[in-house]
Amino acid sequence: MDLVEALGFKGNVNNASFNLPLHSWESGVWIWQNGLNILLTTEFGLEVIYDLSLHTIVKLPSSFYGQVCGLCGNYNGDRADDYPHPDGSLDKDVLEETWKDGDLGTSCETHCLGHVCSTCEKSSLYEGKSFCGLLLAKEGLFSACHNHVDPLGYFTNCVFKLCRDQGDPRVLCDSLQSYVAMCQNVGITEMVWRNESFCRLDCPDHSHYDICSDSCGTTCSQMLAPAACSDRCSEGCQCNGGHYLDTTKCVPLGMCGCVVEGKYYTINESFLGDNCVKLCTCLLGGAVVCKAHQCPEETTCKRVLDRTYICAK
Repeated sequence: MDLVEALGFKGNVNNASFNLPLHSWESGVWIWQNGLNILLTTEFGLEVIYDLSLHTIVKLPSSFYGQVCGLCGNYNGDRADDYPHPDGSLDKDVLEETWKDGDLGTSCETHCLGHVCSTCEKSSLYEGKSFCGLLLAKEGLFSACHNHVDPLGYFTNCVFKLCRDQGDPRVLCDSLQSYVAMCQNVGITEMVWRNESFCRLDCPDHSHYDICSDSCGTTCSQMLAPAACSDRCSEGCQCNGGHYLDTTKCVPLGMCGCVVEGKYYTINESFLGDNCVKLCTCLLGGAVVCKAHQCPEETTCKRVLDRTYICAK
């Protein structure tokens, strides 16, 4: 997934790019933007919330009790055995290394550079109330959430990351944002912590920052083809009145694109249809025009999601 200017996400499924929200009837998967987060749900009850930076929340229904394993534990109610290796042994120090999957085609490093983690000479500074200590302040910006989400783990991670990145203010803001996301997930919604001089979130034209934004119900896709939306509160950029989210920008309703087979396309965006024999384009006003098409030599037509096609080798 790619995040564009804090507003608007695109998804990549089986080498094909899709605008969000995305609903696949075939696979029973829904993916949409929820404030600054991506929210994925499935028909069998899996829910994943990811902020594209530091924080992931994974939820499973009780029917999976004791039926899972991996970095998130085994969901059996016993925290003492939450971190087994694939072979069943318990050694938390090298846990991440044992669960690496080389078949994913992505680079994933589990060690510090040179396998030696440097010490941080400024840790006491970053633990202070002007940095990560903001999370622990008893009457501070985040104190309303302390009884619901323990801030200590977020504080520790914040200090570590600031040490690693030499006090980069963006890292501090991302760390605080992760704690806010978890608090909002458990229902603590009104924490006003950003301002013009601290962790300001720059929003595109015709939008504004909102601690509890609606980035699903006010999309072009939702206006053209209403579907189920999450009412979960999440901070983010909110389109101004009379404007709707068109992937990366807020536009008047008349500038929204097209919905075809449950997929949203922006104006002038093209896509393949009918087993790649048609190349269709979304036009202003919601019209779709198609012309004959055939895949280039050395490629074949492949169906990647529901009735969505690409030409690929």
